Amino acid sequence: MKCLHPFFKIMDLNFSLRFGLSVISLLIILESCSVQDHLQPAANPYKNCLLKEVFDVDFTKIDADSKLKIGDPLYSWDPDFSKVVDVIVIDGQKYALGSTTNVYHRYKYDSKKRLVEHFYGLRGAKGADVWSFDYSFPNKLTQKYDHLGFPDQTRTITYDLDENGIIMGEPYIYTEYDWFVHRKNNNSSTGIIISDGNLVKIESEGGVFGKFTIDHEYFLTKANFPNPFPFFGEVDRNLRQRTTGNYEGYKYITEYRYMFDKEGKVVRKIAIKSADDYKNILITGYEYECR
Repeated sequence: MKCLHPFFKIMDLNFSLRFGLSVISLLIILESCSVQDHLQPAANPYKNCLLKEVFDVDFTKIDADSKLKIGDPLYSWDPDFSKVVDVIVIDGQKYALGSTTNVYHRYKYDSKKRLVEHFYGLRGAKGADVWSFDYSFPNKLTQKYDHLGFPDQTRTITYDLDENGIIMGEPYIYTEYDWFVHRKNNNSSTGIIISDGNLVKIESEGGVFGKFTIDHEYFLTKANFPNPFPFFGEVDRNLRQRTTGNYEGYKYITEYRYMFDKEGKVVRKIAIKSADDYKNILITGYEYECR
């Protein structure tokens, strides 16, 4: 289990564990310009594609001389639990990737490419979270939440949409698949800067988290993932390269690396988080539906 400073444990909370828009994750971002700021992005490999699945990739360290290969059991203590699907090297360390996952998101769309269902599963948890979306009425979005296994938690909310199909009066910017950034709060002051279509700076003080800052840097020639939730607003235009955060003296850095398919779509994201003597690696897999 990864161990994070309490503040960053809160930031790691997944939006899929929350209902609707009632819970907010606060982020802050600082960034300086680089020579890449004037680079033009390549052709978008996601032009006709939708995000179908996002899932954590199970993995384990292996010795440099390990003979473990694709198809072998990932764990000797349970040969049938997970099979090796790939072997990769990160900063000189070999890792075997498994066929199992702890967390997964699945998305379904209608004929107009609108999201109609978001399914969230967590290995070992009872039931699963399911959000369904209905567009039957003009300028309206009806969201229904079901927690499979807990029927008493079912909720339904209807939102008004503006002329761009975005929820009206929405006080948040949807920055990535699971993150919201609070723009207005009576108890804190939060500043946001968006540059070249990317969220590059947020700085805040006051409120429950005190003062904190985060820098985001981007691969300006790499298009970001398709956005399943356009009604929350636009996402960053490009893939993130590095995040540097500072929470009242506690500093962390996250470096992002990507693996692509032959069309240039991301199939794996490797996030390497470092803070003091702490280091954690998270590998995320992606699948798409292309029409």
